[in-house]
Amino acid sequence: MSKLGEDYFLNPPPGSAAERAVEFGIDLTLTLENLRLTALYGSAIPAIPELEAIQERQKIEQSE
Repeated sequence: MSKLGEDYFLNPPPGSAAERAVEFGIDLTLTLENLRLTALYGSAIPAIPELEAIQERQKIEQSE
């Protein structure tokens, strides 16, 4: 995530939805951390079914 994107959540602009969320009591640092993780691991998510298929094939091969 860009520094500008992070700054939006850490220092929300006046009148923004992020500012209203903070005023309501929502901790935007948690949202920011989730976005960081999504950017870091999000590209791996589409590979999960393929990895599960590989695991299943390995189990079958080991049982033979």
